[in-house]
Amino acid sequence: MLLGRAGLAQLRAAGGTSARLADEVRDMVTEAAGRVLPSGADAFRDGLDR
Repeated sequence: MLLGRAGLAQLRAAGGTSARLADEVRDMVTEAAGRVLPSGADAFRDGLDR
């Protein structure tokens, strides 16, 4: 995770299309994490109910 952040920070610092790419990657990762975390919590609760 740290390496990913460092790489995105370098892309962002480069400016131009590299910065836009870094922002797009960050947004995609944030969106994916937003879908995965609730699903994992639901699965955990389902496991407790069994």
